[in-house]
Amino acid sequence: VQDTTHLDYLCALTIGDINATNHTLWNTWRATLMRTLYTQTRRLLRSGHENPTDQKKLVEQVQAEARTFLSKYGIDPIQINAFWDRIGNEYFIRESAQNISWHTKAILEHRDPDIPLVLIQQTSMRLHEGATEIFVYTHDQKNLFAASVSTLDQLGLSIQDARIILTDDGKALNTFTVLTEDNEPLSENPDYLLNIEARLIEELDDPEDYPDIIERRVPRLMKLFAKPASVIISNDANTHTTVLEVNAPDRPGLLARIGAIFADFNLSVRNARITSIGESVEDFFYVTDANGRPISDPELCQALQKAICDELDAHANG
Repeated sequence: VQDTTHLDYLCALTIGDINATNHTLWNTWRATLMRTLYTQTRRLLRSGHENPTDQKKLVEQVQAEARTFLSKYGIDPIQINAFWDRIGNEYFIRESAQNISWHTKAILEHRDPDIPLVLIQQTSMRLHEGATEIFVYTHDQKNLFAASVSTLDQLGLSIQDARIILTDDGKALNTFTVLTEDNEPLSENPDYLLNIEARLIEELDDPEDYPDIIERRVPRLMKLFAKPASVIISNDANTHTTVLEVNAPDRPGLLARIGAIFADFNLSVRNARITSIGESVEDFFYVTDANGRPISDPELCQALQKAICDELDAHANG
């Protein structure tokens, strides 16, 4: 965008385009995403975008901020270091210092490692903005992703974003940003939130027995924007995973259907980047086979690609 003037125009055009396409697409979560993207880009332009932030310095800065938050609770720094040493840099790049301190405190105080830890919080203090974050810390197990997204779908929650992080000692730190079916953050009613926590703990205690996908009606307006799904599959030498880029119309329960296919193919989700802006989703999944290796069989890749496209196309037109 080169300068802040063009950034202002692009931001206004994007907001106008989303609302003109379908006014129901503009919700509290997208408003927060757009504001964050705008303010961070504006800050970068003013500081000189030709000098990108060094990743190591960024990680150190976020960790220092998180330590400041944690110091209020008197948590032993040695425990903090031991826990953080098992997590890769990506966690500290993708999460805020507030979230890292929130997660760290809860995990270090969690007494039963065999029971999944589930935390719920709002993402923004702004009135009528933001979404709700559901954080899950548990053993990395077969079908964990499928069980998580299927449970959230059964609870009538729409997943706007998913951050999947795996530790060196086989734990999963998964964050799902969700809205209700009315595109609003979750109610802060304690009983309602406790019910969500209980359902997730129950289902994730045995992820292989994940819940069935609920058939939810696709709104008629969404059908007008139906287009064939596409899946691009490649192997990433740096992460030693197979990368699936899924482009499809956004539909209720879409992630639950993709998760079920991953379970059918006995794939493990090692990371995910979920993007739901406008009428379409552009999701990236980093997966491995049952032995923790990238998918090397071309016929298996073709079958996986076909299965996802067929399922999503059938759902989009159903």
